[in-house]
Amino acid sequence: MPARHGDSQFDYPEYAEFHLRCNPGYDFVRFIGWLEEAPPEKFNHVFAAYARNPLGVIIASCAIEGYINYVGHHVDPKWEEFTKERSSVSDRIRRIYSLLKKPVDFGSGVMQQVIELFQMRRRLVHPQFQDTREERSSPPPDLFDHVDVDFPAANSRRITESFRDTLLCDAQMEDLWWRQSYAQKEKPVRFEREA
Repeated sequence: MPARHGDSQFDYPEYAEFHLRCNPGYDFVRFIGWLEEAPPEKFNHVFAAYARNPLGVIIASCAIEGYINYVGHHVDPKWEEFTKERSSVSDRIRRIYSLLKKPVDFGSGVMQQVIELFQMRRRLVHPQFQDTREERSSPPPDLFDHVDVDFPAANSRRITESFRDTLLCDAQMEDLWWRQSYAQKEKPVRFEREA
């Protein structure tokens, strides 16, 4: 499937060698910002109000994964092989920091918050049936109550942006979003249509 064309005034050459570098994490950081900042009345035209915070956890997790893979590809020539194995977010972060020869602490700060965010993401995307009976002064909280308390969209955004800034600073990398280049080439005979 070819990529969509940007400006209708510009046509790509008939044949070229293209090079695309794209970090989807960048887009997901923008998504979590839009999600958090959307005025309730506009957000509620599309989603129910209680969807904001669970969506925030999922989108923030996507952004973080995007940045982990962006930096991972940069620092590890065998990143593809490593990620084919089943590895946790903490395993991937540990690998990056070991290659950077820098310590990483999952016991506090943004790295601990990232792990907690991913634990909540796992609970959201692999939900468990809840059957709770308790004597108490209020109903027991469900999964979405926990999300609302621990991960409102603003908190998910803050964790994501803090992780992004920390990781890029530690790896001494720019915040790449999207770059495309091409070099026009002569079209090989095998691609010529017979008239």
